[in-house]
Amino acid sequence: MERKAFKLFSDGKKPVEVAITLDIKADYVNGLYRKYWELNQLDQLSLLYQKIKHYIPSFLDCIQFSERME
Repeated sequence: MERKAFKLFSDGKKPVEVAITLDIKADYVNGLYRKYWELNQLDQLSLLYQKIKHYIPSFLDCIQFSERME
């Protein structure tokens, strides 16, 4: 299952598309996605996600605000 999910992520599929295609639960897909990041040496992204996952909408609002200020 992991191999298929990693292949789909490599093909540019979003986690929701992987969950639907492989008929697996969202929590499992999210865990696989974080593993995929780590395998691609994006472990900093994985750590950042763990810290801000509950605040992503606010985080994105801050980024958009700062871009408008430039």
